[in-house]
Amino acid sequence: MSTVEGPVDRPGYRRRVGRALVAVAYLVAITIGVVLAARGPGWEQVGLLLTGPGASWLVLAAVANVVGLLIGLVSWRALLADLGRSVPLSGAARIYYLGFLAKFVPGRVWTLLLQIRLGRAVGIGPGVMSAAFGLSLAVTVFCGLAVGAVVGPTVVDGYVAWLVLPGVLVLAGLIWPRALGRLIAMAARRAGRPLTVPPEAGRGMRIAITTQLLGWLVSGLHLWALAVALGAEPLSALPAAIGGFALAVTIGSLAVFVPDGVGVREVLLVLALAPVLPVHAIGVVLVASRIICLITEVGTAGVVVLLARAAQRRAESQNGEEEPAWSSSSEWTSAKS
Repeated sequence: MSTVEGPVDRPGYRRRVGRALVAVAYLVAITIGVVLAARGPGWEQVGLLLTGPGASWLVLAAVANVVGLLIGLVSWRALLADLGRSVPLSGAARIYYLGFLAKFVPGRVWTLLLQIRLGRAVGIGPGVMSAAFGLSLAVTVFCGLAVGAVVGPTVVDGYVAWLVLPGVLVLAGLIWPRALGRLIAMAARRAGRPLTVPPEAGRGMRIAITTQLLGWLVSGLHLWALAVALGAEPLSALPAAIGGFALAVTIGSLAVFVPDGVGVREVLLVLALAPVLPVHAIGVVLVASRIICLITEVGTAGVVVLLARAAQRRAESQNGEEEPAWSSSSEWTSAKS
């Protein structure tokens, strides 16, 4: 007498389905956030930059922003190393840039949650990933405000004393990185987000501060290129563009209720560029900047993640493993504390 066996629930099937649904939901949320960030009037005006010498300035702007984005990975990875976790470049790039895309979804928590899940795949516990996230956010804001102060003399008619305080703070952070780490940890506790910084941390903090400052300076060059393309005087536009971009993006990123600081960033950039450009040109610069940032941010993150995945596959195939560690069925459950 034959018997009919019911369907066998294959090991890991539900987990794989759950992961697929989470991935789809994440992509949908990112897509919606990108669309909302891209909305706004004046897109047709950007066509003015695509003719004549304006096209070469657009290319320069795009390259500057891509380089700035790549520098951000170096800063974040240095902080992770300071916390005692050295991650291969391919794994670090995947964690950082997939989390980076979450900035298009309102609320910083999504970046943190995604980085925690991806960190588990390479054996990094939630505590370390949360600490790296908190330190990276603090260093990014600290350096963004410091570079943003460069716009001060342009807005306040050459008042260079504006630069003294941020300059002193940056030097203090480079000379006494452990003291800066303790201040960040203290501020995190005050905000109800306890953050543990190892007492031996220091070298990674210096690298993070230095590279993050460089990243803000390089990224701001994209706004400078656009301003010059529309007639701004190159020398006077340099502090306005670099400082204005760093300040606007930093403050805009703290406005977690809107995707990618839309609206907040534009208001601050208008104030920064007003001394060097007429109002109608500022409108074109803002729209062009938004387009370039969207394309380069999404494109850079996507390309780096794909390259990192390919590199991981090659490395593990050489080691005789059948499947990449981060795509195995235990991806979300094999975390180490």
